[in-house]
Amino acid sequence: MTAEQLREIITAMMGLETALAEFYKTCRDTWPLDKNFWNKISFQETGHAEMLDNIRQILSLNPGLFSANREVSVKSIEFTTNEVKDATVRIKSGKISEERVFFMARGLEQCVLDSKPYEFIGTMEGTSTHILAEIARQTEEHRDAINKKIEEKHLVES
Repeated sequence: MTAEQLREIITAMMGLETALAEFYKTCRDTWPLDKNFWNKISFQETGHAEMLDNIRQILSLNPGLFSANREVSVKSIEFTTNEVKDATVRIKSGKISEERVFFMARGLEQCVLDSKPYEFIGTMEGTSTHILAEIARQTEEHRDAINKKIEEKHLVES
């Protein structure tokens, strides 16, 4: 995999993180009772996109420090991004209930964790390694926080 292909994947991942941030902002604006909860996750998703941009910049300056650990499809990342954008539109139009959005959010975070997109890149560059690990850790925290909210609210998936 070339440095340009790695940049394309990182750019696609930035798009996904940005779409997730917008999804959570929409949840925040639609259901203000849990405003702080959604806002925190949205803020972190925006931070993920910014962190990925830092990696993309480091890659541009030092492409020899990076390699691909495994293949990742830009199209699959873009597909997920489009699904998130579609869900955001459906929330705005009132087609998704508050109860349903918690299960949807949990599913999105689990989907990101299952696909392990942050493991695709190998690097000898310490900052990038730390950034990727931090994004993965925060994504796990998001899923766990959403699970906790589901339990607190006694929600049942239908």
